[in-house]
Amino acid sequence: SGLMAPLTDAFAADELRQQLEARGIRCVLECRIAAIEEDGVRLADGRAFRAARVVLAAGVQPNSRLAAQSGVLCQRGIVVDRQMAASLPGISAVGECCEIDGQTWGLVAPCLRQAEVLADRLCGAPGEGFVWQDAGTRLKVTGIELYSV
Repeated sequence: SGLMAPLTDAFAADELRQQLEARGIRCVLECRIAAIEEDGVRLADGRAFRAARVVLAAGVQPNSRLAAQSGVLCQRGIVVDRQMAASLPGISAVGECCEIDGQTWGLVAPCLRQAEVLADRLCGAPGEGFVWQDAGTRLKVTGIELYSV
């Protein structure tokens, strides 16, 4: 997995990494931090880096614990159908906490579309349901603009 996966394809991840490193920002991925110290960071594998700042990123992790404790079917997130309805009557979910056909979403655009689908259903005018065609992602990171497909 690359930098900012799964939001970036391999090319965009590599380009972002190169531009960040050209600015003196070291990117260390797929690691566990043992300690953040006064002058840097020490990783669980024994490597140590001097650093003025450390940025931790875990990505989007759906929190569906309350729903699961309430008997709602959850896997990676709260399992919903394309009308955003969960496994128990009267329960719906949208956004980063829901899962449709094994997929979760961490960007604003698909989450807003899910909210529209749910609003239509709650107002008695259900449409075709949630469908998302990923046409790419535009990112801006510290002034670096990228487009990922």
